[in-house]
Amino acid sequence: MMGTLEASLYAASLVAIFLYFFLSLRRSEFGVILVGYDIFFFLGCCVYPLVLEAGWITPGGNGKAAIAFIGKPGLLTATHVFAVSLGMLLGYLFGSGSGRLTVKLMSRYKNMADSLISDPLKAWKMATLVGLAVLLAHTWLVGMDVALANAAIARGGAFEGYGEDARWLFLKTIAFVCGFSFVFLPAVLSSKASRGFLVLYVVFIFLLFLNAPGRMLLLSSLLVPIMVYLYSSKLLFRPAVVIALPAVALFAALVLLYGKSFFLVPIELLSGHSITAIEAYETDSGLGGVVEALLNSAYLAPVAGGLVVSFVRNWWFGRFESIWMEFRKQVFEKTWFPYLGAHLIWLLFSFISPSIAMAAFVIFLALLGRGAKAFKSFLYGGWKAPGRTFSNRPFGT
Repeated sequence: MMGTLEASLYAASLVAIFLYFFLSLRRSEFGVILVGYDIFFFLGCCVYPLVLEAGWITPGGNGKAAIAFIGKPGLLTATHVFAVSLGMLLGYLFGSGSGRLTVKLMSRYKNMADSLISDPLKAWKMATLVGLAVLLAHTWLVGMDVALANAAIARGGAFEGYGEDARWLFLKTIAFVCGFSFVFLPAVLSSKASRGFLVLYVVFIFLLFLNAPGRMLLLSSLLVPIMVYLYSSKLLFRPAVVIALPAVALFAALVLLYGKSFFLVPIELLSGHSITAIEAYETDSGLGGVVEALLNSAYLAPVAGGLVVSFVRNWWFGRFESIWMEFRKQVFEKTWFPYLGAHLIWLLFSFISPSIAMAAFVIFLALLGRGAKAFKSFLYGGWKAPGRTFSNRPFGT
């Protein structure tokens, strides 16, 4: 039985995360992005322990196996979850109020965004087309049955099922990088341009999901950017949108509960097995979410590690939200820059090695692209830095 102190800590964690969600959503549409990042923590680490203790749900096979192996989470886990929740709330509050963004600082951010990607719409189209091309090439080279059957286990680093075709897995990495194009989607929808191209984007995300099954992929690449656009354009409460919201909520619930289970259906069918039932995935993984919260930031230290890591992480979230709000007032198409920044922070602080590697790779590509542009400018007319100009002409000429 869960003690009174443990229940109080989980309840306090729930309140802290709910307040963090409320304040961020009240401030701007950027809050939708933050809710999308932390909704699994809220459900798995704050809500799930309480409803499990109340007897409202029963753990599935994986949950029972976890309880039998490590036992039920105790006071240390509850304390750590509370520390993480408190760090999230305080980090967001301090980050969003960390000082006014000056005109000079915002100009620097805009120049940085322009130096990386001068035309977001073209970048979005290019990423979608390249992503589609490399995914189709990967599927053709390794075979659809092999690609689907090994997609899930490959996420854990097991590539034996690909055999000699494992040499083509680099194509999936290219596709994953192209999948970062969702940061452009709110601005693309706001511009009301190339709406027909959205069909290709949806196909690309669907194929990406088949090659890397994950609920977060569907939510972050489709649902969250669309909700950000509806919020920012003040379309969220129009009658047509309100009528469609239950369907959207149903889609999100199906993804949360059955996202991975539905993916297993084609794999089982390709293997010649029959499907008799599909179990709600969340009933198995909720307890795992609590344990994962303990492990991820407890690499540094229990409780203290969770507080510090979550504070730093959400400080950056609050900072990027302030940048987003300034860009939104002036040039909405540049909001991809703080969106990407927040996503990279989320990946880096996930403590999941593939996610950290992907974030590091994207940062490397950004630095490489910026360096290439600076070198090109140096060759064809000199490089300008704030307050100084460096020319490639000989001295004295």
